[in-house]
Amino acid sequence: PADTSTSAPISGATYVFARHEGRWTEQAYIKATSAARHQSFGTAVALSGDGNTLAVGTPGDSTGAELAGAVHLFSRTDGVWSAQQIVTASNGEKYDYFGAAVALSADGLTLAASARWEGGSGTAPVAGAPSAAQTNNAMGGAGAVYVFTRTGSGPWSQQAYIKGSRTAIDSDFGTSVRLSGTGDTLAVGAAFDDRADGTSTPVSGGEDYGAVYVFVRQAGVWTEQAYLKAGTPVRQSFFGEHLDLSASGDVLAVGAQYESGAAVKLNGNQADQSVLRSGAVYVFRRVAGQWTASAYVKAPDTAQDMYFGSGVGLSADGALLAIGAQGRRLPDPSQPGEALDFVGAVYLY
Repeated sequence: PADTSTSAPISGATYVFARHEGRWTEQAYIKATSAARHQSFGTAVALSGDGNTLAVGTPGDSTGAELAGAVHLFSRTDGVWSAQQIVTASNGEKYDYFGAAVALSADGLTLAASARWEGGSGTAPVAGAPSAAQTNNAMGGAGAVYVFTRTGSGPWSQQAYIKGSRTAIDSDFGTSVRLSGTGDTLAVGAAFDDRADGTSTPVSGGEDYGAVYVFVRQAGVWTEQAYLKAGTPVRQSFFGEHLDLSASGDVLAVGAQYESGAAVKLNGNQADQSVLRSGAVYVFRRVAGQWTASAYVKAPDTAQDMYFGSGVGLSADGALLAIGAQGRRLPDPSQPGEALDFVGAVYLY
């Protein structure tokens, strides 16, 4: 970076590192084509399987409207990165925050990007661009996800506008998004979902149980496959704020970092919610199109304010699960009896 000024605060940047013979070096410093104040370029990033396509979420982009958002696409050829395209939502509006979460398929031909504050009242995926009636802003903060596709190195176009069957005000559909390797399975977190279960009427404001929707694509058409909740939904646990999918799309891990379970390790008692903000991760599996709960995962040293589940990552085969716990404490070696707060840890299962 030649420009080391600070004339564009919070414009954002993305750094790419490449590994050769076990050694990591910085390969590129990437900025928006037209960097601007408060653009938040780099809020979310995603790489294709071969590492040659990069999607950068820029929810603060105000080119079309204030905080309408955008996603910037870049491609790498012979180690050199270049700007490819900027995509925006077909119905992008003020404060939609499009680009807050992004995901790419392994082949780099399918892109999912969320606009977590979009206000359309639709309750099902729509092919291409939605109609005005479906984007009526009657459900402020409901959220939406947009899917874009391309052929080869061609231009990106919007394939679908994704809404969940239980659209509600301030549910934040699109808090997180993940695609399977082929791009045919899409998981969407709605961390502020206020429903206690799959059938109840949402309580307006503050319940924040959270939910995850799963969608599948067949012959280019998207449909909702599942609406998933925690085994014992917990108020203000924000289930779905973080999630990940295996490459096949058949294993899903969902974090709920504000869950307060007292259990330790695997499949303990979910009903005991006496350890505040200890956090949990829920694993689901899909067999023959049906999703079922597979594991309730807790830290072996569950403690208050651990925020276990503040990050989740699955290996491609779904056999290894990494879980972040940003609030984990450690004893302070310089002050016996005292603790170092928010040291953090990562647990592997």
